[in-house]
Amino acid sequence: MIKWTIFLLTSLTFICITSCTSETKALNSFGDPAKQELYKAADARDSKKVKSFFTSDKKELKAMAALLCGSLQDSTLLPDLYLLLQDEDDQVRANAAFAIGQTGSANDVAYLISWGKKEKAPIVLKELMIAAAKLFDPKINITSKEKTVGAFIYDESENEFVEFLSNVEISSEEVQIGLGYAMTYLHRNKIYSPELPRRAQFALQTASRNAKIALANGIASFNGDWFANHEGYFMQWIKTERDPDVRISLITIVSKLNTSEGNDLLAAISKANNSDYRLNVQAIRMLAKNGKYKSSLAIETLSHSNDLVVIEALETIGKISSDEIASITAATASRSAQIKATVSKVKIINGADASGEECLGNYYAASNEYDKSFFVLALGQAPNRTDQLIDILLKEKSQVITYAAAQALVSIHSKDQWKGTVQLSEVIASALSLGNTGVMETFGVYLSDAPEKKFHDEEMLKLDDAINAALKGLILPRDIESYNALVRAHNAMLPNKMEEAKPTSTYQPNWEYIASLPNIVTIEWTTTKGKFKTEFYVNEAPTSVGLISKLAEEGFYKDKYFHRVIANFVAQGGCPIGNGMGGLDQPMRSEFTTLRYERGSIGLASAGKDTESCQFFITHSLMPSLDGRYTIIGKVIEGMEVVDQLTIGDRIEQTDMN
Repeated sequence: MIKWTIFLLTSLTFICITSCTSETKALNSFGDPAKQELYKAADARDSKKVKSFFTSDKKELKAMAALLCGSLQDSTLLPDLYLLLQDEDDQVRANAAFAIGQTGSANDVAYLISWGKKEKAPIVLKELMIAAAKLFDPKINITSKEKTVGAFIYDESENEFVEFLSNVEISSEEVQIGLGYAMTYLHRNKIYSPELPRRAQFALQTASRNAKIALANGIASFNGDWFANHEGYFMQWIKTERDPDVRISLITIVSKLNTSEGNDLLAAISKANNSDYRLNVQAIRMLAKNGKYKSSLAIETLSHSNDLVVIEALETIGKISSDEIASITAATASRSAQIKATVSKVKIINGADASGEECLGNYYAASNEYDKSFFVLALGQAPNRTDQLIDILLKEKSQVITYAAAQALVSIHSKDQWKGTVQLSEVIASALSLGNTGVMETFGVYLSDAPEKKFHDEEMLKLDDAINAALKGLILPRDIESYNALVRAHNAMLPNKMEEAKPTSTYQPNWEYIASLPNIVTIEWTTTKGKFKTEFYVNEAPTSVGLISKLAEEGFYKDKYFHRVIANFVAQGGCPIGNGMGGLDQPMRSEFTTLRYERGSIGLASAGKDTESCQFFITHSLMPSLDGRYTIIGKVIEGMEVVDQLTIGDRIEQTDMN
């Protein structure tokens, strides 16, 4: 009996393992040739072929086709997307609403509202609300009036949309999230109505955690006198709220109250040893915005364990005394090179190292290219070191350091503090011949902004010769960001205009490899700060996940660096040349979906639509401004505390893919 029991259990275990493994593999839907065909059509920008799937008898194909239209952004598809809003499948309608929000204009808002009044499915209502709100963006809104911050000025469609949001049924989590995001987009476009934060207050009574975060963010983005009438409510809320993602929004709200009690509370948060560093950073920023962040408070913050908090505190310091400089120097003596370089900047600005001599010495003593680049950037505050910066720019081999030198020289020149023995125009002409794409982009941007106020006609002619020579050495579409920066510089300086390069996604996905992946790809990343684990979603962004997974599997990211870290925003890495200007020769098509940037979301960096490559970033907090503009491939599932500690120059030591 015992033997038969063991045999039976063993057999069941084997069946379960086999079944579970097969099910996991099957979750990746791209073993289906029809789905591959659909995505190949999108890669080829064949809108007609994508549209042909709108009439598929398979609802999953129809939903995928609608979603892909959010990436194609072909306005000729709008009438067909309107028809999909009448489809019987909730996901098809939700994806169609998302695609309209990605493609349409304010002229489409009225239709979205009319359909929203009929819609009952929460996931569809959420997408309709967000889509309509996004379409009030002045960049695409051809009928919008001038908006005044704090004033309640609407045209007819704005009034109608606010009325719709004020009356929509908000008992479900999806619709509550939709309200929070819709408020954020409206407020970003300077459309304010006190009815909406009142509505959000009501929704908060039954909100889940995710809905609470979205609603709090929507309220925090509001501007107007409404806050003053609810001071007690928000002060009580921030004192009792424990969720850091909600507290970040509450810090913003309390700063808008701008009361003595509120500012004292923010001061306490800014210097506290919070386990979540983002609270410190947000409090510092909001106090500084109100002109309430004092140097004495910054000095009290310098013992915080997270470098990003210390850097934020130092960056906000203005004029201080010699005693305070001594205190700052002592408090940061054993901290990172980036912190010490920020202290150097403070010293230069305050005259303690006016010539930049000490900072230059730190540059020569630094042990790696990122540490050196921090001190180079600080020298951008020391005009007396212009010649040394020129020397670094033209002689250094590291593209990380030369990129920093170009930025430092632009900083000096833009403030009319140039003290170089040669003119900047000569420096730029020489630098453009070195083939450093970061340097090209930096100088291209600077030259394209009112060059006639910075350079004489003869200088601009010589600069244009250097630009034309540099353009010939760039590889498209890989170097499109630098290429177009130089083209814009040429167009700003001379009457004969050049065409900017158009983004072209030339990468051909390996569909056999993609189909072999499980729906969720798990990767463990080992860095100099520790380990974190991510999961990538094949079904949502197959091309992007396929490429990044393959690169990780092959060890591409080993010894790549995090080159861009902005507190309470992103940590970005994976650049082949280490300064954020590198990529693969063949960029990918953007894959925009209804996924949204939250804490720990992983997206692909780009120089515009359809230019994604190997660089990725991890968001520290909710970031609606990135939604629908940067491909999301997954999220961090373990080790977010390690991501919070990452700073510029941290290295990826290993990637292990499960």
